[in-house]
Amino acid sequence: MQQDNITFVSLFGLPCLAPTSAIADILSVYNTTMMTFSSYSPDFYALYYSSTPTFVVNGFPNSLNVISAQLKFITDHQWRRVAIVNFESEYFTHLGYELQKTLYKLGIENTAETVSIPITYREYYEQLDDIIDAIQSENYRIVIFNTYHWTASDFFCRIANRSLNFREYTFILPGSYLYIDSFDIYWINGTCSKSDLLELVSGSIGFTQYPRIKDFLSFNHKTISGLVPIKL
Repeated sequence: MQQDNITFVSLFGLPCLAPTSAIADILSVYNTTMMTFSSYSPDFYALYYSSTPTFVVNGFPNSLNVISAQLKFITDHQWRRVAIVNFESEYFTHLGYELQKTLYKLGIENTAETVSIPITYREYYEQLDDIIDAIQSENYRIVIFNTYHWTASDFFCRIANRSLNFREYTFILPGSYLYIDSFDIYWINGTCSKSDLLELVSGSIGFTQYPRIKDFLSFNHKTISGLVPIKL
């Protein structure tokens, strides 16, 4: 699809893995920016289609071709600032290490700068503003929140109160959005209403199949994204 001299290519994922890989192979020859698209969850597609004009992803296929397309998208739009917010515990420290190894193996270390921001359980709420300050001041545009899933709503409410433009950031959180009803379970805490959160994060949020964070760029990644690549 071409619009205003910008070309968007949608690559269909599950359950169409074979043709997706073939298309990715062909398009890579022409140096074309590629994006993934998967609609194996009709409820997700119906709910978010109107609010994500660029692309919708709900599960990346396990294909090196499609992963390469994702890396190309990151490179082309200069997503070079990646922050990993880690809970200080043996479990999350290990997951953060595995995530950084995954980024390294996929070659992102050549295009992105990563930083690990520690956060402690007892001082979690007090540290949120400091974390957001660091994200803004250091211009990190991809934020991977490597913590317990119940912290997500508080994190987003705090960001909303700081008036961050979600269209200029991508936040990747732990969680599982296998069913629409999961909204009622996921956003159980926080000072924002469910409808407020959905409006705020529409187009700018990713969910990993918790706790498989190390595979967030592969099969177990759940994403809703209509991110506009402006000022990235």
